[in-house]
Amino acid sequence: MDHACQQLIIDNHKWMHSSLPSMGLLPCIFGNILDQLVGGGHGHTGDFVQKSESVEVQGLTSKQQCSTHGRECSLQEPVQIDVSGLPCPDNSRANRKRKYEEGPSGLVYITWAQRHKMNQTPLLLIENVPDINMKAMNHLLGHDYILIQLFVSPSDTGHTGVNRPRTYIFCSHKKTCRYLYCIHEAYKQVVAMLTSHISTSPRDYLTSSPLQQRLECERVARARGVPYQPETRPDLYAIRLFTAVAVLLCGCTILFGWYAQGSERLVLLVDFGGEAKVG
Repeated sequence: MDHACQQLIIDNHKWMHSSLPSMGLLPCIFGNILDQLVGGGHGHTGDFVQKSESVEVQGLTSKQQCSTHGRECSLQEPVQIDVSGLPCPDNSRANRKRKYEEGPSGLVYITWAQRHKMNQTPLLLIENVPDINMKAMNHLLGHDYILIQLFVSPSDTGHTGVNRPRTYIFCSHKKTCRYLYCIHEAYKQVVAMLTSHISTSPRDYLTSSPLQQRLECERVARARGVPYQPETRPDLYAIRLFTAVAVLLCGCTILFGWYAQGSERLVLLVDFGGEAKVG
């Protein structure tokens, strides 16, 4: 993990506990999860099923080097919930050579699952792309966990201008956790509440670079038959801003005035006896 990311985790922990009587112990930050494999994972060969069986037989180490405390810390400390965004390139449609669980990240999934099976973590929440192979996840966790898959989209929260579908897999341990309420029904209620208050469209996300702004300014200048003047502010689409304070025009004080290149209409913000109007 990048050192800057490690510091962000520590800073976030301190901030969350800033209003509490005591901060408690700083969180452990471990490195490569594959370092938990006995022998460094070199003996785990074959396909996905063979690797998972090999890891289950050999087990995992009980400690790993922790960058927070500068020593080997226990990997067996009990937690109530684990939220993991496991590697997705091997599952993503953007990867033309994707191999799903048979890809390079397959051993990461196996090691992660084995750790939680050993610790009997009550609830696991996995975030990934929709094409993740659920058969592989059931192979890893199905004996110990109840797996429930939920498909989500930004449009579920009213943001229809974004297209980034994801899936979440809720894993409830059969011995240490109780599944009390339908995940899909709960999500429907959340969606109904959010979409009743939030509604966005693509135009709400449109952004432009300085180059794109300049090209638009040049297009407007050509359409109006005037030369493009680079010194004008491109972020205002070639609108020149000038100030004329304390200048009287028809008994009115011009506070600010501006005009667009090629425009014959001068737009004034004038003060009529203390009441500002646009003309």
